[in-house]
Amino acid sequence: MFLPFIALALPEDSPFWTAKEHDGMWSDLGRQSKRTVLEKPGLVLVNHGSSGASEIISGKVYDDDHNYSKLVFNTHFPWEDHNPQGGTSQEYSFRSLDPRDLSGMDINFYLTGRAVDNVASKTAGFSTSQSILFNGVRDGVLYRQLLMRKPPNNGVGYIIDLAEITIPGGVIRVDRCRLAFEHELTLGHFGLPHVNGRKAVVQKFEDGVKKVLTASIPERQVAFIAYHGWDSVQSQVHRGFNAETEDSTVVGAYRKRTNKNPSMELMISVMLHKTSDTPWTEEELSPLKNIKLVDVMPSGSVMGAELTLFDDSQLVVDFKEVDGYKCC
Repeated sequence: MFLPFIALALPEDSPFWTAKEHDGMWSDLGRQSKRTVLEKPGLVLVNHGSSGASEIISGKVYDDDHNYSKLVFNTHFPWEDHNPQGGTSQEYSFRSLDPRDLSGMDINFYLTGRAVDNVASKTAGFSTSQSILFNGVRDGVLYRQLLMRKPPNNGVGYIIDLAEITIPGGVIRVDRCRLAFEHELTLGHFGLPHVNGRKAVVQKFEDGVKKVLTASIPERQVAFIAYHGWDSVQSQVHRGFNAETEDSTVVGAYRKRTNKNPSMELMISVMLHKTSDTPWTEEELSPLKNIKLVDVMPSGSVMGAELTLFDDSQLVVDFKEVDGYKCC
């Protein structure tokens, strides 16, 4: 944070002081979004012309720290703290339902193979990722990984592979769940503060292809669109987690898998935002024209997808050798 003060050492005629202020690339951005990839630090910067918001997408987070482990940070939708009851804003929140290890704290099973009678399971809360790994950008798709739990198995069985496509005012998510044990999982959107005590207005739509949940406050709106891999969409009122107000509304999705070894599965969703009060159009809430799920990709990787976007562009999500691209 102290680096900007270095400018005080520059002479008075430095361009830093004399250059005329201008809008830079924003003047030509229109309603499109610009993505800048910084490979070495594993950061992706996104400027959304439609909302005027800028985003930082982090790809190298080592500690279980909610200050840094968000999927994305947005200038117009401030940070929210973790909710142990699930539905945390811009996080995958995970709760183990494995009867051998419900609290997420016992490692005896992994060391001895013996199940335990863990009374803490009845009050076990949701946890978020303990590490985020950067796996690069290939053919327009950003790949990252979440390690939902690390020791003593270094994430094996607790990995979510992330694939993200930037679109105007939001992101398409095609995430591959590799949670190998019984679990509950939530994914939350940006939190909307209850300014002056006014709750967000929440609306729900469903057409057989997708489940849509929107929420709005004056001059800010979000939309969560669930296409595949989620049981339901939900909204929650959080207290004490938002940076602006005591109460806030978070919309998102929920799933529960109780098989002993849940199948690997794609979770496909779209997360949109606005900084205006204009109603959502059907076109805005239909960002994907077609989704083709592929059990085994031509590359040999399992569980991929071929997507046709709203503008007829096509993208392929292929997790080929994603573990080999880990960068942390």
